[in-house]
Parts: sequence; C-alpha cells; structure tokens
Amino acid sequence: MVISEDEEREKLEENSFIIFTQDNVNMISNGFLELTGYSVDELVNKDISEVFTKLLRIPQETFELIERKDNIECYIFTKSLDVKEVTISVLQDQDAKCKIYTVLEKLNSRLDEKFPYIEQLYKNNMVGIAIYQPSSLVLLKANQKFMNFFDEPACKLEHSIGKSIHEFCKDWTGSEANSALQKVSNTGEAYIDNEFLFEGFQRGLTYWNITLIPILENGEVKYVIETSIEVTENVLNRKHILEQEKMIKQKNIQLELQNKLLKQQNDLLNLSNEAIFAWDLNGAIIYWNNGAAVMYGYSCEEAIGCISHDLLKTVYPIEIVDIQLILERDGAWDGEIEHTCKDGSKLYIETRHQVILDEFEKKVVLETNRDITESKQTEEALRESEER
Repeated sequence: MVISEDEEREKLEENSFIIFTQDNVNMISNGFLELTGYSVDELVNKDISEVFTKLLRIPQETFELIERKDNIECYIFTKSLDVKEVTISVLQDQDAKCKIYTVLEKLNSRLDEKFPYIEQLYKNNMVGIAIYQPSSLVLLKANQKFMNFFDEPACKLEHSIGKSIHEFCKDWTGSEANSALQKVSNTGEAYIDNEFLFEGFQRGLTYWNITLIPILENGEVKYVIETSIEVTENVLNRKHILEQEKMIKQKNIQLELQNKLLKQQNDLLNLSNEAIFAWDLNGAIIYWNNGAAVMYGYSCEEAIGCISHDLLKTVYPIEIVDIQLILERDGAWDGEIEHTCKDGSKLYIETRHQVILDEFEKKVVLETNRDITESKQTEEALRESEER
C-alpha cells in the first residue's frame, strides 16, 4: 500500500512535535498545539528555551538534559495550567540545520483520570487540594481554595503551578511543614496532623488540619496529595476562651486572697479604740469600725451611706473645699475638728485624712479619729485658771 504525500504530511502533523531552526520555532504540528493548548501565533519565532522553560514550565536543568539524553520523562503545563506527563526526545537534522523535538503524552498518565475522587474534591473547592511531585516538591495541580491560603502573588495559579513550593512560599525551607512533606516523599507513609502550626505567611501564625497521602507506582512514591483546611480562627477562639478562663480563675484567687486580707484588716481595725471610717470622694461613708460606733453612738448600719460631715456635723478649722484640694495635692491632711455624737454631745477630735485605693482601684479617704475632748477641756480649764 502506497501512502500519498498528503497522507504522510497529515499523519506527521497529527504527531506532537515542534521544529526549531537557529533556536527559533519554525514549524509546529497540530498534535503539539492540541497537547499544549497554545496557538501558532503564540509559539512561532519564539526562542527554544522560552517555549520549554517559560511556556511549558519545564525546569532549566531538565531542559538541559533533553539536549544530552534521549526520551526524557517530565511534566509540562499547558496554557490552561493543566499538567501532563510526557516523554521528550530531540532529533537533529544536520542537512536542514534544524532540531525536531517530539513531545508525546504518556498513556494513562492524566491525573483527573487516575484520581477521579480527588478530581471531584478539586472541583467542589470546599477543601484545599494539591498534588506534588515528591522529589522536587513541584506543585503539579491545586484548586483555588488551596492557593488562597498563600500570600500574594503565590495565591494565583499562574505564579505557582509548575514551581517547587520552596520557590513561591516564603519561609518554607527549614519549616516543620517541609520536613513533614519530605518525610512522606521519602518513606511513603501518610501524615495526618490537626491544628498544625505554620508561621510563614504575612498574616502571622496559622493553624491547619492537613493530610498528606503518598501515591506509589512500582514501589516508589509517584505523587503526594495534600488536603488542607485552615482552622486558625477556631484555634485562636479556643485559646482566647481558655486564656479568659485562666484569667478569671486567677482573678478569683486574687479576690479570695484580697477578701481574706480585707477581713483580717477589718478585724484589726475593729480592735482599735480609735474611730476609723472611710468615705468616697463624694463624702459617702463606705466603712465604719467598732471604734467609730462606740465613739459616736451610730451603728455600722446607720452610718454606711451617709455623708460623713453631715452625719457628724463636722466643724473644720478651714473650708472643706480647701481640705479636698490638699488631699488631692498631698494625699493626706492632719488637723483638729469638732464632731457631734448621736446623743448631741460634742467631741474634740484629732484627725488624719489619708487618700487610699480600695479593692476596685478607686480613691477613697480613710479617716482616723482620736478623741481629745478631755485633754482639750483640761487645757481650757488650765488656761482659764491662769487668766484668773
């Protein structure tokens, strides 16, 4: 059977090849265009290196091997960023001064056909899905959900597909995530970790539920499939709640100790014969010891909440406004005042007003009073006697 020239040309064009003359694209077969998704206009007159390393995303070291060895097996990436496993060989025609590169897709190598369940997850875009080449950790395929985990510009597929994760993910090298992925690639053992911590993104600490599954062919790891779900918000919320619970517990312990200390202080103050009471900056009494109850005749229940200088009809040696200014400036004031007891009797009092902080960190005035009526009366009688 004799094949016509037109039939031979048609059969040749169905094969996937590209011809370079003086390192520029000279001829492209229909098979190559169909395989890569590029048009003639996008390839013609392009440099040989640009076609293979930039458009098809073949690593530079792999491209250099093509020139020295026959039938190099590698991955190429189409215009739409689909990965295809191919065998590339080169034939040099000395007469025509050209190189013919044949690029043939390996049978049964398409990932969507190999892993239909992964393809379904990939399309659902509910969890992050990625497929790596184990030796170099080149990202072969990923859905947008997975890419959205990364910072700009790595979150765009065109910036990351066909590259090693070391190239597009900051701080990946030397990280625990890298160690886990390398271990799966080397040992063929799956890796599962919940709330895995990664610090390499601009947004700071992130937490992940990740699963790394090795896919073996002929006893060697052919692919590593990763599924990832970011759980940073859940982890931080839980940590925040635990931290709040811890703070509340510590606060309760502090309050218990503070209340115990206040009770001890209150017991000591109640043992004092001096009248000791406290009032807020508006003058309302908030504490009244036993000494005050004995000295003035008012019980604690009667005194609490009353304005101190109204209850005791306090007579100050200077205006009360001036005393308040001194307390604000110096934190204390000492002097002699006159008080009226519940039964109407008058007492001369040696007093000290001291500004302190209560258990709620609010300023109050602690007033300590000593009855000097007897000594004052003796002093007055002596003065009158001397005058006589």
